[in-house]
Amino acid sequence: MKNKTLYLIAILCLSLFACSSDDDRPDSIPNVCTPSASPITIIVENEAMSNITGVASINDDRITVNISGDSANDASVFFSCPNAVGTYELSSVGDETQTVTAFVPATTFNIILSTGCFEIVRIDAMEVVMRFSIDDFDTAINGAINLEVF
Repeated sequence: MKNKTLYLIAILCLSLFACSSDDDRPDSIPNVCTPSASPITIIVENEAMSNITGVASINDDRITVNISGDSANDASVFFSCPNAVGTYELSSVGDETQTVTAFVPATTFNIILSTGCFEIVRIDAMEVVMRFSIDDFDTAINGAINLEVF
């Protein structure tokens, strides 16, 4: 009987110390987003896009991006972002929002993507090089693309 009591106390102590409470965790755990360097793939409303091309327009502080290709739903992707090399987290909350929009013309439906990130790798007078890691329900943009500047 004495051994059973010792085992019970030992198991009880282990279970108390093995579990941590939510108070032990930091308030915010950073979301690490790593855009892919592989060739870009785009899926909009579960329809894959092929022959993907894109263009960028650059002004002093913003880059406007338009990406298109062939897909059953004729979707395209567009957004505006800072004119600076770096990685940008998507978010639709707060003062500093950054989203990417996928557009499906048949339904005139805008899909506002706010989960994931993109990276501007290089900006010059001829080309903007970007990488994406976006996966939001049935729409995803992953990989790298070179955008012609116009």
